[in-house]
Amino acid sequence: MTITKGLIVVASTSLVCGLVGSAIGFALGEYAPGAYQAFFVHASERARDEFNPIHVGLALGLGQGLLAGLIVGTIIVALVTWYEIRTHVARHNAPELRSALEPRS
Repeated sequence: MTITKGLIVVASTSLVCGLVGSAIGFALGEYAPGAYQAFFVHASERARDEFNPIHVGLALGLGQGLLAGLIVGTIIVALVTWYEIRTHVARHNAPELRSALEPRS
């Protein structure tokens, strides 16, 4: 895997997971606003009046989704790179490996 392909995989998984996280956060803020209000109970009275659970849900969902996408993308790139290295080594070292594994007479 080239560096460009790896960066594209990480960026695309981060983008997709960020969008999914934002959608989930928006849905929680819209349909279950008490969930976010319960997380932030220690806010001042003024902050509680200006509290918008949809904005909080979008922001938290985006941040968590981007982090999840970064982790997932990095794992995908690591696994694909490991696989490509193993198959490359096996292809180029196959004659030596076969001769080493053959029984000696």
